[in-house]
Amino acid sequence: MLRIVVLIFYFYVVISNEMTFADDDLLFVLAMMSLLMPGMAIGLYYMRAESGGNNSLLQLAGKAKEASAEELAEFKQKYLVARESLYAAGMFFWLSLVLVIAKERYLVSSNNLDYQLTLAVMIPAMCLSVYEDVLQLVLKIKAGMRTSLPIEYDLWLSWFNFSILGTLVVMHVFPYYDSAVGFAIFSAVVLASILYATGAYISRYRKAREIGEKA
Repeated sequence: MLRIVVLIFYFYVVISNEMTFADDDLLFVLAMMSLLMPGMAIGLYYMRAESGGNNSLLQLAGKAKEASAEELAEFKQKYLVARESLYAAGMFFWLSLVLVIAKERYLVSSNNLDYQLTLAVMIPAMCLSVYEDVLQLVLKIKAGMRTSLPIEYDLWLSWFNFSILGTLVVMHVFPYYDSAVGFAIFSAVVLASILYATGAYISRYRKAREIGEKA
């Protein structure tokens, strides 16, 4: 849910400030990256030896309700490989975007340009987050929504989305020319880290306590 909120708010911030940007192709870059990233991730997945075998990831998900321990272990292994392939594709596009920004005309600093560059480097992370959600949703539908699968969200990516949301809030509230923007963004990232770490600790503590009570 957090990742969908971040994506929607990102569109809102970009569209509401598009007229003041030095270049207005952020949404085009987002669209192109959202089309290219899954293709590269699929290619990287099938290059891994773990993607082979008699059963595909979707087939294993369909058998999860009555799967043996070995089949669940194989499913988890394939899922982790698929997620790692998606992460590798996201990192490739993030580095490519940074290199393009550094090489081309984005060398003259100005407040509105700094805002635009900050928004640009968020694009691969948001695409990566959405596709991870899509992957998990497809697997859950294939297995049955009530069937438990040995998969979970990556904590660092969830924290990153939480930090992006805080940064977007600051960018929406503060005008371009405000000298306190940099400190406000840094404070938002730190605050997001503290809040997310606290929430993750409480959630894990509750789960451990529930397991202890059942035992």
